[in-house]
Amino acid sequence: MDQTSKKARFAHLNPQFLVADGEAAVSFYRDKLGFEVEFVLEGPPFFAAMMRSGLVIYLKQIGQREPGREFKAAGKHYDVYIFTDDVEALYREYTDQGVSILEPLNTKDYGFTEFLIEDNNGYLLRFGQ
Repeated sequence: MDQTSKKARFAHLNPQFLVADGEAAVSFYRDKLGFEVEFVLEGPPFFAAMMRSGLVIYLKQIGQREPGREFKAAGKHYDVYIFTDDVEALYREYTDQGVSILEPLNTKDYGFTEFLIEDNNGYLLRFGQ
């Protein structure tokens, strides 16, 4: 590789979750997970951007549960890992909101303290510090 060339830097990573009901998904991320609505496009298709602390998750309505949810849930294969600066406070927040906790807060042998939740469309989000 030419030493004078410069690689482009990545700025953001915004996953897109395919959801059955866009309005229900927006409500869940806003009311349960504390995200703000960045924008909503009524569509078709319905498309929304949900933001918290500068992180954005896109929600795209497809009118049915996304294929593969059961496989991912069975193996607890998370869809996104989100690092936080206070995982204990976030765990308390989500517990108080009645969010479905699949794995409670614990410290792994690799040193991260983390927990796993499931959203209202079957997506698995792991939070850690």
